[in-house]
Amino acid sequence: MKDLNYFWEISGLKINYSKTQVVWIGSMKYSQNELCTSLNLSWGKHNFSYLGIDFDVDLSKMIRLNYDKKILEIESLLKQWSKRNLTPIGRITVVKTLALPKLIHLFSSLPNPDSRFIKKLDNLFYSFVWQKPVGKVKRETLVKDYFEGGLKMICLKPFIKSQKCTWVRRLINNKKLQDTLAFYGIDSDLLENTGAKNIEKSMNVCTNPFWKDVLSAWKEIVSLNIEYTWEYFLNMPLWFNEKIEIENDVVFYKDWYDKGVHIVNDLLDEAGEFFSLTEFQKVYQIRTDFLKYYGLIKCVKQYSQQFGKNATSPIKNCYPSIPNNIKIFFKHKKGSKDMYLILRKNLTEPTNKMKIMEKFGVTNDEMKLIYTLPFKTTTNSRAQWFQYRINHLVLTTNYFLEKIKLVQSPLCTFCNIQPETIIHLLWECEEVQILLENFDTWTSSTAHITLNYNCKTFVFGIFDVRNCIVQNKILLCIKYYIYSSRCLKKVLSLQALKHKLNDLYCTEKNVAISKQNQEQFEKEWNSWHFLCLY
Repeated sequence: MKDLNYFWEISGLKINYSKTQVVWIGSMKYSQNELCTSLNLSWGKHNFSYLGIDFDVDLSKMIRLNYDKKILEIESLLKQWSKRNLTPIGRITVVKTLALPKLIHLFSSLPNPDSRFIKKLDNLFYSFVWQKPVGKVKRETLVKDYFEGGLKMICLKPFIKSQKCTWVRRLINNKKLQDTLAFYGIDSDLLENTGAKNIEKSMNVCTNPFWKDVLSAWKEIVSLNIEYTWEYFLNMPLWFNEKIEIENDVVFYKDWYDKGVHIVNDLLDEAGEFFSLTEFQKVYQIRTDFLKYYGLIKCVKQYSQQFGKNATSPIKNCYPSIPNNIKIFFKHKKGSKDMYLILRKNLTEPTNKMKIMEKFGVTNDEMKLIYTLPFKTTTNSRAQWFQYRINHLVLTTNYFLEKIKLVQSPLCTFCNIQPETIIHLLWECEEVQILLENFDTWTSSTAHITLNYNCKTFVFGIFDVRNCIVQNKILLCIKYYIYSSRCLKKVLSLQALKHKLNDLYCTEKNVAISKQNQEQFEKEWNSWHFLCLY
């Protein structure tokens, strides 16, 4: 306290004793002893808050103390938002922008929460998204990107690991952090330039639970971040690499490493050929024997065959020598998105993807277009959610409701003849076909416009996104009208459809005006001005 007072006299920064707490740690962590009683300090505290983290003298309590407190806040937040009439797309936005940020600081500052907490939080998020315990689309699909059939819902475990990996970026350029790891017997320079086996070895040495979580996440990144390109091959670490083994064990020659031999690229000359033993010894000033050198070269060449090139042919040495371990941190200076995407990959395909591909003869690339079309066609989350349910064959119909005993008949609401499947309801039904014929007649006679669509393009959208954005908006509006009429048990009417299309036109126009984008609107909707009835 005397030293701090000297600091006050020099800097003018004075301690507020009334707000100062003194906490016993270590072997005296629960002691009631007080020192310097004349200063009126607050003694006997077992926990305190600092920079958004609740600390406890018993470190084992800190994780639950912080995470359990936050989960109560999140439960309260989601309960408030549950009262609003949002689509699952809107609720996912609430989770990602309001609920998850409450935990990011904890994920990046504390050891990982236990599986109990992650499971509870996962169930809390998905119960909020679906407003019930069971969802219409499996979780592994929902967390994917749009083109993969997902809604970009957060996947908690990869997200937590990606937050931990941001510490590796700090570690690369921060000497103090490197010294911190050195305290636990870990060489950070080796971590950057060697393979996953060395990270695993460091995990076994490390006793700090936080850094152990960081190393575990990074090991997973290194193991998953595999690209079958020559750039990746040339920048692959030689040491502690599971892909380069001699007698079923990883290799590490410390004298070579100290001389700067770290990656495959270091074994190649300017022409892209492997050094001869004499050249290698001359370049790196390393004394080694024939068997040791060519044994390593043979292993490297064997692995190179997985990249589809003859290992004996020259490999052009033209790439920057950045080890693959840390290359990911050079893409962006901040954030964890790159790490998250790597950790999240290899999830299963959407359940009904193969059914659509087989029934409509759709290719895998066309399925990506089908999945992304709703989000390129409109910004209306209700329309997006409607088309999303069609794309995943989870739109509620009588055929499904009869299976779960909620209605007595699976027959179509309009024709009452055939079972009401999604395809029948939106295309095959006689009443729907009459409506579409009347619509085609109206557009042809009014503006000489003919929309060329069939079952596939009507149900899933026209794949030519750039030139058919307005057509896709109109087709989506027609489908939404058909399904709304089915839910309200109303008869299909061209006049009612005209009013829906008029609403669509006016909404798009008002949005364009608000964004000062009238010129683009006029260009896109030039042929469809007749939709405006007023």
